[in-house]
Parts: sequence; C-alpha cells; structure tokens
Amino acid sequence: MKTQSNRNTAFLATVSLILGILSFGLVLVAIGILISVRLPGGPNDDGSLFALGFLAVFLMLGGVVLGIPGWLIAAVARHKNKAEGNDQKIRNTATAGLILNGLGVAAVVTLFVIARLLGPNTVPPVPLTPFPSTAIP
Repeated sequence: MKTQSNRNTAFLATVSLILGILSFGLVLVAIGILISVRLPGGPNDDGSLFALGFLAVFLMLGGVVLGIPGWLIAAVARHKNKAEGNDQKIRNTATAGLILNGLGVAAVVTLFVIARLLGPNTVPPVPLTPFPSTAIP
C-alpha cells in the first residue's frame, strides 16, 4: 500500500516524464521544421522561411522552458524516492523524465551553438553609388 508521500513522489515523477516528453517532442518538431526548410522543394519565399524559422526557434525555446523545470522536478522526485524507500517504478519514471528533459535542453543548446558558429558569414553589400550629400554648396 502506497503512502501519501509515495503518491506525491510518483506524481512528481510522472509530471517530470510528461514535461520531458513535451520538451523533447518540441525540439524534435523544431528540428524537423529546420530540416524541411533546407530540403529541395521547401518554401522559396522569404516570408515562409522567416515564419518557419521563427516557429522553429519558438518551439526550441518552449523545449527549454519545459525542460529545465522538468529536469528539476525529476531530480527532486529521485531524491524524495531515495529517502522514502527507493520504489523502482518511481525511480525509473523519474530517471526517464530526467533523461528526456536533459536531452531536450542539451539539443537546444547544441543547436544554438551550431547556429552561432555556422551562422550567416556573408559580407554586407558594398553600395555601388555614393550616398547623396545633404550639404548645401
């Protein structure tokens, strides 16, 4: 028979697992969007590329916003479970939440570092005509 404390710990472990699934799922959807934009036959106009890029970044940030609290909740659930007798099912659920939340946050950090390192390296265009002077002769 589970005590109230064990039920609370099991609830925390389940919440961390749900947050981990959502966090990692959002990151996977964002990566899918980024890949589909780069494939041949993807959107060609700037508006669609901007909207899909914005959506991908928004989804990745959502993965971080859900991943960090989920990771913390999983760590608390594992700690409480260890203090309450180490129920294997609660431990496995919290561990899965810990792993999924960690993977979601790590994937976002990795993608942002890659984007920063491999970002656009184009030189700004040089104007062909001089700017008109506003000085009065």
